[in-house]
Amino acid sequence: MRLSQHHRTSMILSLVIAILLIGFCGCTNVRHQAKFNENYTLKENVSIKVEKVVNDTGFTFDIDIGDMLADALEDQLLEEDLLWFGGDEPVLKMETRIIEYEKGNAFKRWMLPGWGATELSIRCQLKDDQDKMVGSVVASREVVAGGAYTIGAWQTVFKDVAGDVAEDLREQIEAQGYMIKEKDRHAKSAESPVATCSPAKIDPTEPWTGEWEVDGSPRIRGTWKMKQTGIIVKSTKESIRDFKGKVTGNRLRGRIKSDILHTQTFPFVIALSPDGLSFEGVIETTSKTYSIKGKRKTGT
Repeated sequence: MRLSQHHRTSMILSLVIAILLIGFCGCTNVRHQAKFNENYTLKENVSIKVEKVVNDTGFTFDIDIGDMLADALEDQLLEEDLLWFGGDEPVLKMETRIIEYEKGNAFKRWMLPGWGATELSIRCQLKDDQDKMVGSVVASREVVAGGAYTIGAWQTVFKDVAGDVAEDLREQIEAQGYMIKEKDRHAKSAESPVATCSPAKIDPTEPWTGEWEVDGSPRIRGTWKMKQTGIIVKSTKESIRDFKGKVTGNRLRGRIKSDILHTQTFPFVIALSPDGLSFEGVIETTSKTYSIKGKRKTGT
């Protein structure tokens, strides 16, 4: 039976659409689970401290997968309001092993699903202040199909897996009766410490956004550039130091990386002045506590 021109055109269009879908859509296998020991009771307001991340794959890569995962875990725990910033609040230490990692290749995945897969598999142990294991998390993602849509999966897989870990921990903590409220970020950011007489260029909903000249310890001295979104504040790529933090009232509490190699992070607490033009606070290093002073640069 001969097909009509209309039917042949429809079949060709369907084939083209199918090819495009394969090329631009990805297929990802996702597995993750977090659990605490049955006899362990979480403390209220507990936070998570990201400690060592070990490459346990048996291979070396042209990227530092340990640092990439540590950064991703801190970012995602921050988003869930679970990241520890120092202080006296209850803390659980997270030690992580990367069990499997494959960078993969988007072109190969487009040519043949399953070929050139990107994969990341990790195991985390949660320890209390006495170094006793009280919980664990396992998580893995495998991008097995897709072409253009999955370009860069070798990098984004770290964020995705870290997000699975943070969300699972949030659910487990809530299951024990401690609610981690979805951040009423816009409401909280409205508690702006910036007075109505502040310069018009300062947005009262994100008063920490801008460029600051900071004085203090050599570890943190220089130009800080930051962006506030709700109650979350992060440094931008132009900043002399990499840091992230959380706003409460007029205070910003966070952690800052010590140097370009990101070998250590230190907690800091700074308070914004009523006019939004300066801040003062402290940073705690392993050896001593330093004072910090910041002044907003003109025009920022």
